[in-house]
Amino acid sequence: MRAFTILAASILAIAAAVAVMRGRVLGEVEAEPSAPPALAAPSDPNAVASVRILGSNLPVAALERSLSTRVGVPLREEDIARDRAAMLATLEARGHLGASITDVRVTWSNGAHVAYEIDAAGVYTVDVVLVVGAPPRLATELANVPTLLRGQPWQPERAAENVTLVRDWLAHRGVHGEVIARRTVDHVRHTVDVTFEYRVPPKMAAR
Repeated sequence: MRAFTILAASILAIAAAVAVMRGRVLGEVEAEPSAPPALAAPSDPNAVASVRILGSNLPVAALERSLSTRVGVPLREEDIARDRAAMLATLEARGHLGASITDVRVTWSNGAHVAYEIDAAGVYTVDVVLVVGAPPRLATELANVPTLLRGQPWQPERAAENVTLVRDWLAHRGVHGEVIARRTVDHVRHTVDVTFEYRVPPKMAAR
């Protein structure tokens, strides 16, 4: 009988403890109801969803860096126009003097998908290199000064470097003036003729 009484008391104690814990859990749930999930902001239907550059033998990474059109921002006509000019300038700087943007396609599906189609037209090469306008006594030696040589890929920065080279060479021999580079492009042969022209300063010419 004593054992039964102890067992019954234990059962009642466990039941009471369970009831207390259950009440705490229920109280916590009721005191801190879960918040409804946040709703995602709707996407801008006029925003750029993707930008692609299509074509063969293209410096894609360099062209992408030149773009004004960015994913996630509204599509603007002025950005597309700026992209065309920037990509052509990037290609020209790498010797693609005949490059062209053949098409710009915009399709709409959950935003604007922009595709630039480009014809790189190959890298042009240097053909004839001349130095003109310098004093006749220096002409023969000066003809060998430019490091821009026939057969090399055309690079505008190389031409600019050679302008400085020719000007400094003349200055070291007492001939001071302006040197400019003129180019003549042959789009059939994909070549560039370069002429470095020395010009007498206006004050010296007036003497």
